[in-house]
Amino acid sequence: MKILITGSNGLLATDISECLKSTKHEIFALAKSEFDITNKDSIQDKANSIKPDIIIHCAAYTKVDQSELEKEKAYRINVEGTKNIVDICLLLNIPLIFFSTDYVFDGSGNKPWKENDSTSPCNYYGYTKLLAEQIIQSELKKYFILRISWLFGNNGISFVTKIIKLVQEHKELTVIDDQIGSPTYTVDVANIVQKMLESEKYGIYHCVNSGYCSWYDFATEILARMENQVKLLPISSENFKSLAKRPKNSRLSTSKLEENGFGKLPHWKDAFERYTMIKGEFNN
Repeated sequence: MKILITGSNGLLATDISECLKSTKHEIFALAKSEFDITNKDSIQDKANSIKPDIIIHCAAYTKVDQSELEKEKAYRINVEGTKNIVDICLLLNIPLIFFSTDYVFDGSGNKPWKENDSTSPCNYYGYTKLLAEQIIQSELKKYFILRISWLFGNNGISFVTKIIKLVQEHKELTVIDDQIGSPTYTVDVANIVQKMLESEKYGIYHCVNSGYCSWYDFATEILARMENQVKLLPISSENFKSLAKRPKNSRLSTSKLEENGFGKLPHWKDAFERYTMIKGEFNN
């Protein structure tokens, strides 16, 4: 199988590419310089020359706060760019794997969100991702939409890498304690993607590591693994200034993933433990 992966330099795509290297598949992991999803003609020519059997669409504008200031850019990449990918899938009659976000929900309540729950994005980034979801659902029959959250991985920038950097610069860190979700390891997402390549159980799935915590809890877990100890202070969402609103309840139910035979992702603490084993900043 020929697999085209967009956004190859990103947090998620790098670990998906790495995971699939050991399989029988032929991988075409393309960066923006080779495959700019906003350039429709260029990427159609490239896709026609590769003739992939499936596209894994990781390329996205993911700067949540900046999206509030650069709405045009976020829309162009996340919505129009995804429409260009959808058109290629239609042209070649191939499936699509697309990554969405917990931010398509408003974050109310405290129950885990299910795939068919009503969406109501609380920020512009979530809005662009929801529009992309709707385009995919209206135009394609063969698709997987994976809603993911709180990603960390072996490459790229994440909450973990930001905490590591801040620890070196400050004696005190203030971290939000009333937003709840599931820290999710890109390697575990990649393993689910690998299973989906062999499946036709298309649809929307929530794909996050099991267990829930706050950002404050996650930061506490990170600091417990580090030599540089700083004072960690909890703060509420209301008292933490940010351009984009974040949902307080980002719990996602993964029961559909399990019911369809894709398995349950490990607990986020297990995932983080495995992550620390290959990163030099931590004590093990």
